[in-house]
Amino acid sequence: RVDLATAGSLWARMGRIQRPLPESLLAGVPQARDDPWAKLMAQSHFSPHDPDGDYAVTGTWKLAHDRQQLQLLVERGLIDAGVFAPVLAEMGRAMRELAGPEQAMQARERQRQTQYLANPLERTSEFWGFVPIPRGPEYAHLRLAHSRVAYLRPCPVMEGGAVDLGRDWVRLQAHYLSMPYGVTYMDGFLRPAALEELLAFAQESTVWHNQKNGYLGAYERYGFASPLLLQVAEELRQVLPDVIKDHDLIRAWGYKYVKHNAGIQTHVDDALVNVNFWLVPDECNLEPGTGGLVVLGFGPPRSLSYDEANGRMLNGEFDDLMNSQGVVKTVIPYRQNRVVIFHSRLYHMTAQFHFKDEYKCHRINFTFLFGRREK
Repeated sequence: RVDLATAGSLWARMGRIQRPLPESLLAGVPQARDDPWAKLMAQSHFSPHDPDGDYAVTGTWKLAHDRQQLQLLVERGLIDAGVFAPVLAEMGRAMRELAGPEQAMQARERQRQTQYLANPLERTSEFWGFVPIPRGPEYAHLRLAHSRVAYLRPCPVMEGGAVDLGRDWVRLQAHYLSMPYGVTYMDGFLRPAALEELLAFAQESTVWHNQKNGYLGAYERYGFASPLLLQVAEELRQVLPDVIKDHDLIRAWGYKYVKHNAGIQTHVDDALVNVNFWLVPDECNLEPGTGGLVVLGFGPPRSLSYDEANGRMLNGEFDDLMNSQGVVKTVIPYRQNRVVIFHSRLYHMTAQFHFKDEYKCHRINFTFLFGRREK
């Protein structure tokens, strides 16, 4: 039997290794200030190069998200208002100071995009527009706090299970297996208590460090982990034995969409089975029936690597096929607590969405990747 509590705690501890909170701020986090491990990491000044995020750059929308999150933690008594007051103040100032440079950076990237359109091999679909975090003593607290693990909601294993066993998992599995490359979905994925706990984990845990084009990523090795999250993955293996099989859980991540009404472009993932589920309430979605996922009925040739498959899609080599009338497109609308399961080698993308512009309404999806792709 998998020791979910120990495994989840070790992954969370990994987040504190990668994103340690300095001692000056650790005093403001009751959860961590008496934790010997957190103290050790704070004292070690351990700050390795991070391929999935960067301490040195930011965006006004990223700062706005982080500021709202810290304010939520203050309101809930999870961090000390006095200790984090300078951080919040400096975030507000930085948002105003960086607005101009950020717009200039985005304009330059759009100009570069226009130039690249003549060469499809250099085509890109995203404008990043990140700017350096301001230097100087007036931003010392911001630099100490930016993209650090300040608070992690514990989320222990849930007695009685996390996944709703009352759903028709046999039918869902049969539907997936009826296709060469399966696509299926179901509502009511998690038991209400588990859904509530994971939503709180996403809104409270300061793990959203990876800055993308208007959305933030959180990854298992940087704090996006808990015993409950691993429990969900393990229970999926039990209810879908012929889909998940004995495939390893190779990646787990969350994405939070903050700035735009468009998410991730068309791509494939380097795995065998994708499991996605959505967390925020339906009332956050201003256009019901939209905002979910689009899964295309084709994937790249098996001879292509993960990078080649996504590179060729980005370069437009599959545009004619993608836009042809014969291609099946499975459009799955957003709904809270809906789970979507599909073969990882199918091209897929985030559907256009329009959610309320509020911290608690940022569109959030959690993803598990099971199994390593056949070479």
